[in-house]
Amino acid sequence: MKKQMKETRSLKINNIIKYICIFIVMLMLISCNCKKDKGHNHLLSHIDKVEATCTTEGVLEHYKCTSCGKYFLDELGKTEIKDISISKLGHNYDMSNIKWEWSKNYEEVVTTLICKNDKAHQEKIQAVVTKEENADAVTYKATITYNNLEYTDIKRETSVLEYELSQDETAYIVTGIGKCKDSNIIIPSEYHGLPVKSIKHDAFRGCSNLTSITIPNSVTSIGSYAFAYCYNLTSITIPNSVTSIESYAFYSCIRLTIYCEVTSEPSGWSSIWNKSNRPVYYGINENNYLEQEGIIYIVKYNSVIVTGITNKISNDVTIPKEITINDITYLVTSIGSYALSDCKRLTIYCEVTSKPSGWSSSWNESNRPVVWG
Repeated sequence: MKKQMKETRSLKINNIIKYICIFIVMLMLISCNCKKDKGHNHLLSHIDKVEATCTTEGVLEHYKCTSCGKYFLDELGKTEIKDISISKLGHNYDMSNIKWEWSKNYEEVVTTLICKNDKAHQEKIQAVVTKEENADAVTYKATITYNNLEYTDIKRETSVLEYELSQDETAYIVTGIGKCKDSNIIIPSEYHGLPVKSIKHDAFRGCSNLTSITIPNSVTSIGSYAFAYCYNLTSITIPNSVTSIESYAFYSCIRLTIYCEVTSEPSGWSSIWNKSNRPVYYGINENNYLEQEGIIYIVKYNSVIVTGITNKISNDVTIPKEITINDITYLVTSIGSYALSDCKRLTIYCEVTSKPSGWSSSWNESNRPVVWG
């Protein structure tokens, strides 16, 4: 029994000695580490600055020790920094350049906001559309609210044009401008409950105040001289419903560029419907056509052509290197014939440093001043 107690006491003493040894070793290791850290020579690697974007953090220019992983602002490792991140920029949308996409009946609008920091960053907002009718017109007002501010766009469908009933009394024909004073005219698809199917000969002849006109896809024919001598008419889109255009329909429209939804000239169009030989672009639709900041662009062969300008431009215009249409970015490689013609007070700013080979020789027919680069 005494022998057993002696062995137990001996075992306890051995365990105590064991734990004391372990404790001493740990103290020695801690002491070594402290001394080692105090005298540590940092092996610094230079890290370049990474700019922050709208959605991702950036990184400050710094030096990182490859041994201990610490960060420093200087190459000598004297100024340590804990946080090397640069905060995200957040989106900075250009609210002066909102893209308003109206449905054909003007009852729905989708807006696109484009970020100034990166044009690829875009946000779509469904607008609220209100409709106001009076004796002269129907006014559609689209509104969005962003950062507690309201932004609006307005379309006006005139109803003061002159009409006559067709012989079979199934449709109406536009016969004249009537009392309408607008420079931007929208022909309604219906009048008094019946479709508007034709634009009569001479209907808008000599309307020098007219700058743009929207033709609905209910119209099937355009008469001779219908828009002749509309000197300030800059653009018109002919829907694919139009199967007949008579002679001289756009005669002497010196600023006009014509956009057609059909892919080629229909057989029912007169051979001299475009007697003044104004620029014509076929196969136009909402996926390859964009009007932005007064400039009209179309997509062709995976690049973009500047085809004309609208009356929204007065004193100067900037031709960009690239443009985004329906979330796809294209290079602006061409400017069509007479695209900037008859612009007497215009100054043209080009992001490219010299005239590209794809630009028409008559792109600046009015010989307006050009600033390159």
